[in-house]
Amino acid sequence: MGHYKKTILHVDDDPQITRFVAHHLCKAGYEVTSLNDPEAVMETLGKSQHRLVILDIDMPRINGLDLLRKIKSVDGGTQVIILTGLVSMQTALRSYRWGAEFCFFKPITDFGPLCQTIEAVFWKIDQWWLAIDYVSQQKRSSSDSPPAPTQDSVSLPWLSDTARERIPEAPSHDLP
Repeated sequence: MGHYKKTILHVDDDPQITRFVAHHLCKAGYEVTSLNDPEAVMETLGKSQHRLVILDIDMPRINGLDLLRKIKSVDGGTQVIILTGLVSMQTALRSYRWGAEFCFFKPITDFGPLCQTIEAVFWKIDQWWLAIDYVSQQKRSSSDSPPAPTQDSVSLPWLSDTARERIPEAPSHDLP
């Protein structure tokens, strides 16, 4: 859609983890900004166009779940995926309750599921932009109602052909 860049902000206090994850995600075609200081997240998000954050939980000075809540309270449209070593049902449930899209546990050895989740998150973001564009068009139009945009009628330049094959097309619904 062109409204945002397909970039990921990865936050983990361990530089080895951020390098490892960035290496694999860059190979998969993503642009990754790594951040090892969780206290710099809000400032970085305020100055950038990141729409997706991959976030660790167990970090010094700021707990990742608290940071998740802060991110969502400032911009609910910023999507968050948790990547943590704190393996528990409670961690996963809290992450979802406070707005995370998904929770992955370290050590991560297969990046396929993470990349599929990332593609699904970017697809979700694009669907929001479609809805926003549609509402904007409706407000500008005084008498003629343009047809609702569909995934086929809008270019998705950031979505690779491989990703298009992996993500099933969502059912079409008319927007109100």
